[in-house]
Amino acid sequence: MKLVILTQYFPPEMGAPSNRLPELIKGFREMGWEISVITAMPNYPKGKIFKGYRGKFRMEEKIQGVTVMRYWLYASVAVKRIPRIISMLSFSFTCLFSYRFVKKLKPDFFFTESPPLTLGFSGYILSRMS
Repeated sequence: MKLVILTQYFPPEMGAPSNRLPELIKGFREMGWEISVITAMPNYPKGKIFKGYRGKFRMEEKIQGVTVMRYWLYASVAVKRIPRIISMLSFSFTCLFSYRFVKKLKPDFFFTESPPLTLGFSGYILSRMS
């Protein structure tokens, strides 16, 4: 079985999703599943894209046998609504550029981790492309 996880937050970032998802991945891999992750460039908690990831629109990594596709986003941890909404919407849009990767992979399942809520719509679109 093939599973694609779509999430805005993934290690090396800190936070709840970044702590939960590696354990979920580990469990699925132990059952023989092939896991891929589509995520944003790491930027949380400071709201600045981490060194080594800056200046890139797309980046592919292999982390413990898992393909991780990272996409640009407008990084922000501002408390004001507009910058936060732009940040969330930017990744919900740029992750759609993974359509070739998804089409080639032909996953059996998509797992979309939220927030942001708009990522659910992006996950739906990508799942229809596979």
